[in-house]
Amino acid sequence: MTSLLKVLSPQLLKYLISGGSAFATEYLTFVVLFKVLDAQLYVANSLSFCAGLIVSFLLNRAWAFRKDSFRLKKQHQLASYIGLALCNLVLINLIIGVLQAVSVPVLVGKIIAMMTIVVWNFFIFRLFIFAETK
Repeated sequence: MTSLLKVLSPQLLKYLISGGSAFATEYLTFVVLFKVLDAQLYVANSLSFCAGLIVSFLLNRAWAFRKDSFRLKKQHQLASYIGLALCNLVLINLIIGVLQAVSVPVLVGKIIAMMTIVVWNFFIFRLFIFAETK
């Protein structure tokens, strides 16, 4: 267990920093679109999600999960990343909708929804999308 933590810790920290940057990009974009520009909820969420996706992919590939040789080619990584992101987007929209229906404020619901995908994304990135060639 200790050796697993030693391997995961630096990468996990980089993932969390990358994710924090993507989170900030996505959340601030969402707030501006939804609160300042009065965009419809799901439009604001979808556009902000795309902004966060771009930041996340670039930081995770270039820094958090950087490898000398990836198992998947860059275009396959991007396609897999987008596929996962689309699943995440549907999940986030569902969570926000359900939470809003039970009177959770939208901005709080957005944070809760985003936090739900952090853990599973780390393992999908590490084991599949950004896996190293063996």
